[in-house]
Amino acid sequence: MDRVVRRAGDGLRRVPAGPLPALPHRTPTRLLGPTPTRPLAMADKPAGRERSPSRPTPDSGPASAPGDTAGRRVRTPRSRGAHGSHIREDPALSITAGYGVSGHLIQGAPGRIRTCAHGSGGRAPVRFETQLDLVVFGDDVDEVLISIAYRAERRPALCGGVSPVARLPERALMPLVVAGLIAWRWLMSATIKIACHPAILTRIVSGMRFNSSGDRRRRSEFAWPDDASDDARELFEPRPPLRKIVVLVDHEILVDDSSPWSKEALLTGLLTHPYVQVVRYADDGPPPSAARITSPWGGEHVPGWAVLHQRHEDGEVRGFITGDEQSVSGHAIYGNSALIARNDRNHPAYSSLAPDEALKRREADVLGARVAEEISADLYITRRDYLSGEAKYKAKNVLLCTPEEALPLLGLYLRRQGVFIYFRGVDGKFQYRCSRRLYFFTGALELLPSMWRWSTAFGQYALAANDDTLPALSSSLVQRVERALQSRDELFAALNMHGNRDSTDDALRSLDTALIFLMGALDASARAAHRVLGISVTPRNAGWQSRNWLERVAVTAPKLAAIFDEGSEAQHLLEILRKFRNSVHGEALSPLTVKEGSDPERILVSLPREDLQAILNSMDALGGRDAWGVESHWDNHMHAGPGTLLGETLERVVSVLNRIMQETPVESLQGVHVTPAQCMPPNDPSGRYSDMKREGIRWQLGF
Repeated sequence: MDRVVRRAGDGLRRVPAGPLPALPHRTPTRLLGPTPTRPLAMADKPAGRERSPSRPTPDSGPASAPGDTAGRRVRTPRSRGAHGSHIREDPALSITAGYGVSGHLIQGAPGRIRTCAHGSGGRAPVRFETQLDLVVFGDDVDEVLISIAYRAERRPALCGGVSPVARLPERALMPLVVAGLIAWRWLMSATIKIACHPAILTRIVSGMRFNSSGDRRRRSEFAWPDDASDDARELFEPRPPLRKIVVLVDHEILVDDSSPWSKEALLTGLLTHPYVQVVRYADDGPPPSAARITSPWGGEHVPGWAVLHQRHEDGEVRGFITGDEQSVSGHAIYGNSALIARNDRNHPAYSSLAPDEALKRREADVLGARVAEEISADLYITRRDYLSGEAKYKAKNVLLCTPEEALPLLGLYLRRQGVFIYFRGVDGKFQYRCSRRLYFFTGALELLPSMWRWSTAFGQYALAANDDTLPALSSSLVQRVERALQSRDELFAALNMHGNRDSTDDALRSLDTALIFLMGALDASARAAHRVLGISVTPRNAGWQSRNWLERVAVTAPKLAAIFDEGSEAQHLLEILRKFRNSVHGEALSPLTVKEGSDPERILVSLPREDLQAILNSMDALGGRDAWGVESHWDNHMHAGPGTLLGETLERVVSVLNRIMQETPVESLQGVHVTPAQCMPPNDPSGRYSDMKREGIRWQLGF
């Protein structure tokens, strides 16, 4: 049986029996910007929860449980003067509360701040407030209960502060109210049975709240925009922003549910997420099987498609339409970009085709990019030859990318909205979700396949020797790589924001954090190797940068020590990482914003000047400065792109960590016997670390 419930400050509404769901809201922000937290608001309380019962007094008797008032009289505490006990609902924290702000940060609840309840908040104004709690059960309104709670002896404020019974005492007022309620009950019952429906009542009594100031407050005053999530959220938990990512995708890239598991299948599934607005496109228009909507005013359109019109004979203007199930929009492509593409015979794209065919293909490619520009798409996912390669077409405010490039971008966007998905069906009806912790933990394990051997061996040793130090060190190594991946997400999100002081600061902070965690992962691997090899010196001396310690390692595990030989790739990588890590003790890394022509602004980070030459020498030995994103814009000042710098460092550190774990002789430990099968992830298609789940995360992380 449905029920209709109205509390003070709420409107009449019909909900299923059981706890009333909370409807949190969101506000529009940037595409990858920070998400707002839930405000302290009255209307944002979990629906169905009643007020906290007042403290019992000798006059009132025990307070009733919420919703347990049928069949007995509910009494409220009498006034106790200026310091009388009452509950005040505020949209913000109050410093006049009993324990102050700090106390109510611990004990308070959203919009339910107790003031004057502990005898210390007398500075708050005393109000006479009438609260109507109306509970209507059933479609026919068979039972109505109204409880009237009085606050301190002051003039009641009813209907804008004017009341004909303003000066009547409480006991004289109660018979009049009861008589009025009896008449009201019979009138409402007859009216509802004859002409009214609860949906109409919802509009009539939609959340009026009266107070001593005579204001009429609506629920929308403290409401939050609709949230796409159905889950109840905590007070300080960030909410997804309203801003959706807009994607134009060539129809031929998307697959159906009969296709095997692949990057295209994962991409197709992610594009069905509610946070993604997808528009499909094809040179020849939608296939005949696509659903169409015909309107006597708007003609025919295909929901979810951009359909290009034929070229007009009198010019180069090309029109196209987009639409969904609710509306249709017309657009136009102006300019001579298609003409330029047709005449661009020097471009290597389609050089193997006949000239006329190549001309048509170049024109069609540019028209697709222009459609993406006109609908303000964030991404255009395509494999068109003329739009890719070194001399690719530059679209305005649209990123042109292949499916392989789009997958990590889409994964980054969803992760910034708090959505962590292993897998999502191509029809959007089935998906595997997980927590942020498990997502990045699985991603770190996927980057460290040698960790399966280490974790198995260290687990066996812990049971045999009753010592869990080695499992703790291996877990710490994975955790630091996991946190470096999270900092990498924050860095890429900041680099994709419009250049400002906040996004620049976020980028540099994330870079510092990620490099420190990567250095910590190498240090943890050194301490684990130290214990495995049984080196006698203190573990504090363990470190791959220590030549004395490496000489001790070489005695027992020469292949392990050889990884960091002088002049090796690992030694140069360690030199770069150490110098950046040590910069936290001196001059901080400074940002530089660069803008060239019509290209968007780029954020660069300075290289540590004290160790500049050592860093550049190591970068020259590891693929050259260009591979690390190093640029020079004036003498004696070198900068690098933070994304390129962190990406190159992360991949090389992960490679070195895997080599360290492979060369560490864990079989020498007590009670350890590792089989080849135990050096691989568990072979369980439905398990937490199945191949599909690990691959889905790795592809979304861009590895």
